[in-house]
Amino acid sequence: MIGHLLSVNARVRLVIGVFFLGMTALVVSPSPAAAHTGFESSSPADGETLDSPVSTISITFSGAAEPAGDGFVVLDASGELRTPDEVVSVDNLTWTLTFSQPLAGGTVGVRWRVAAPDAHPIEGAFSFTVTAPVATTTTEPPVAASSTSQLAGAPTTESALANSSEATVGPSSDDASSDDAAVGGAPVGEAYDSVNDGALDDFLATDSAASAWGATWFGRLGRIVALFGAMLGIGGLVFANQVLGSEPADVRLVLFWDRRAGVMLVTGSVVEAVTQIAVVGGAWSSLWSPSGFADVIGSSFGVAIALRLMGGVAFAAGLQQMSLSAAKASGVVAVLASYLFDGHTVTEGPRWLHAIVNVVHVGSGAIWAGGVVMLASVIWGRHRRGAKLQAAPLAIRFSVIAAVALTVAGLAGTTLAVVILESPSGLWATSWGRLLMAKVVLVALAGSAGAYNHYALLPGMEQSSDSEQLGHRLRTVVATEAAILLLVIAVTGLLISAASQ
Repeated sequence: MIGHLLSVNARVRLVIGVFFLGMTALVVSPSPAAAHTGFESSSPADGETLDSPVSTISITFSGAAEPAGDGFVVLDASGELRTPDEVVSVDNLTWTLTFSQPLAGGTVGVRWRVAAPDAHPIEGAFSFTVTAPVATTTTEPPVAASSTSQLAGAPTTESALANSSEATVGPSSDDASSDDAAVGGAPVGEAYDSVNDGALDDFLATDSAASAWGATWFGRLGRIVALFGAMLGIGGLVFANQVLGSEPADVRLVLFWDRRAGVMLVTGSVVEAVTQIAVVGGAWSSLWSPSGFADVIGSSFGVAIALRLMGGVAFAAGLQQMSLSAAKASGVVAVLASYLFDGHTVTEGPRWLHAIVNVVHVGSGAIWAGGVVMLASVIWGRHRRGAKLQAAPLAIRFSVIAAVALTVAGLAGTTLAVVILESPSGLWATSWGRLLMAKVVLVALAGSAGAYNHYALLPGMEQSSDSEQLGHRLRTVVATEAAILLLVIAVTGLLISAASQ
């Protein structure tokens, strides 16, 4: 066992050395910062008054953005919802909206909905006033045409003019497809009853915009389930190869959880992808929209989902042994790599620094959390089978790996907090900071349980390995530590998408 511990310690020292060398190289090397996507400015500006009709509107974001859902919609001074005739951008930061019929005649509302690089949708609204009147044109009907229509028994000239007038109200037939989605209570192209009766206020209230009921919460649930699968799958494989012995019953138990971890990873990833399409599109009907599907799957978030599905399939493939085969090793790599492409990794701080530290944080956290769950499962499994507990050697081997994993996870987590939060006040002023503090408290509790096992219980069990009292206490404390770490994983799932600003 001493030789085994030495080999484990040598590998641990190598991992720590590579981690700190990589961190040093990333810190001293220049790396562009990726700004969090948010509204920056517009032209015309919010509340601005102009004396000339407006045919173009530009909206600038602080980070890369792509139109999502209804994209850009305007409520003109007459109370009609209009979509731009053209929406273009050369850098995905500034988007220019062009209208063939200029906006004029009063207050104009603009509402936008875009997706950040991580496919997370954001929305907002502003208004401006144009004092210039709406340009009007009159068209005289051809005399010959009216005479012909009367000879054929068609409507009179007055009726034809009335029909012609009705036909010009609202969008043309080319824009009919935009009428399918309700925006702010009325389809695009239909007029509000009265701009002066609160219609503009309703339009600018983005929290009343169309949204997919429950999609955000389903997405969070899917993310947590997928994270459970990732933690248990990676932690279980490391536990099996570095801690677990060759007892067939123990191997079967850990293999059981490894397969279930793969199922959780696949299921959670699919739920997360489906709900993200609905969230970005603003409605569950977006699932049937090829463009809505492509917007999400073609983003960096889509890459993350694909990698997690690959990892989940590798974990759940039903392999009959727990050795770190090429298939399972590729699954671990795929799952860890997926965290390079979503969450705050693609929206906050220096891109490569954040990405690599995030992978280190997830990997080390999985080794600790997943390993504790496997340790609890094996110890309780032996107890249920009536086999000798022999928990001390197992716990000692794992404690070496767990201590290093906890230290590395703490260092990486601290680095992530510094990168993501703009100031210490973000710890209590943002949802991300408050969740982070809750996570730190839970991690401290779990770490205290592990320390109690290592320093209080294991020395006694080495001297009296058959003590039923010590064995019961160890099982209880390890199970409690595992339960706390499952809560840590759930909070981490919420942290991935929580607002940091």
